[in-house]
Amino acid sequence: MGGSALADPAYLPSVAARAWRWAPEMEEVAGALRAAGLPDDLAVAAHAVLSRWEDDKDRFDIGLRGHLI
Repeated sequence: MGGSALADPAYLPSVAARAWRWAPEMEEVAGALRAAGLPDDLAVAAHAVLSRWEDDKDRFDIGLRGHLI
């Protein structure tokens, strides 16, 4: 996929279907940043956003508004 893959609405459901996988890693990143005395805001926010897709794990049939395709 090129740099414009996320601009293609047909590609977004497959991104959402896999997004949950990175939520735990963002939580780990936030912890590492805190331990290093660095701001963790961005990692905490990324974790919050990516966690929202956990209920849609590997559901490649979901449309842009959560409707089945």
